[in-house]
Amino acid sequence: MNKILVLGLLFVSTVLHANCGDLEIKIINDSSHNCTFKNEIIFFGTLPVNSIPSSIPANEASSFFLASQSKAGVDIMLNYNCDNETIQFFSYQDYCSLFSGNSIVRGTSQTSNTLNLTYATKTGNCFAGRPGQIVWRIS
Repeated sequence: MNKILVLGLLFVSTVLHANCGDLEIKIINDSSHNCTFKNEIIFFGTLPVNSIPSSIPANEASSFFLASQSKAGVDIMLNYNCDNETIQFFSYQDYCSLFSGNSIVRGTSQTSNTLNLTYATKTGNCFAGRPGQIVWRIS
């Protein structure tokens, strides 16, 4: 009986603290350009504007900032001006819940001719209480 109660409490605790619906975003600027935040478009989810880095100097990185899912997941576009060039990148995360288990993270980018924009992702997991993660690299 005690084992069932402990397992039940552990399960409830996992569900309450599982943050797989969150998406951590980080931007690393390996270019020689200073990048300044221009605007964001949020298709799904929430992202407090004051959490978005307003500038990312050349050869520096932002801290992780957090977007949270809505009923359709996370879908956010960020635009930065890097000196005279504009970069635009979309961060996506599928809806994540206890029943889906994992959240697939993807990205799409549009850049100018001289800048390169790549990303690396980590899948979120509800059972592990781990948010999805995307790290963008400007070079």
